[in-house]
Amino acid sequence: MKGSKLFPQCGFSNTACQILQSYNIDFETVDVLADEDIRQGVKVFSEWPTIPQLYVCGEFIGGSDIMIEMYQSGELGEMIEKVSAVALFVWLWIVIILCLLNMAHKTYVLHLIVISKAKADMM
Repeated sequence: MKGSKLFPQCGFSNTACQILQSYNIDFETVDVLADEDIRQGVKVFSEWPTIPQLYVCGEFIGGSDIMIEMYQSGELGEMIEKVSAVALFVWLWIVIILCLLNMAHKTYVLHLIVISKAKADMM
């Protein structure tokens, strides 16, 4: 976008920010005015001539005109809900895996302590 979510530098970027802020979600912005290579590169990458551009999970969705249409139809809200649900699901699995790894680590450390104590008792 032109500017940042805290200080949009054009009306279209401001509209895009207002739409995303209406969903009360965290989102990141890249100021294309700060780097001409990024400004031109993003247009080539997406094959879309205008800025701002919305990407969800790395997938190009469209410019502010598409965002407005999707917002008004409810399609953007549905997309954000699905992404949020998947993100929550992934986050929960990460927590579960970390807990299991932590428990496995504690079990491993406890096992080493027991073996070390048994060896020490044998000597």
